[in-house]
Order: sequence, then C-alpha cells, then structure tokens
Amino acid sequence: MKKEVRKNKKQNIKDVNTEQNAIYSDPKDAANMQTVPQPKDFEEIEY
Repeated sequence: MKKEVRKNKKQNIKDVNTEQNAIYSDPKDAANMQTVPQPKDFEEIEY
C-alpha cells in the first residue's frame, strides 16, 4: 500500500508539472485557470 501511495504521489507531481507546462505554453489557459499566475498576468489581475 505504501509503495502504491508513493508512486501515486510521484505521478501526481508529474501530472502537476505537466499541467503547469501546458498552462505556461498557452497563456489563454493560464488566464482562465488562474492556478499558476504568470508575472505578466499580475498586471491584468485586480485584487
């Protein structure tokens, strides 16, 4: 069980990295998702 959890954690980290790469490669998705704000997005976001 523990080994499976560790594998899942590593896979989750991989998935997150893949999602971040997808976000960074497509600025429109980044603006829509707002999960990982890019420096250029801070000017557009009003808190």
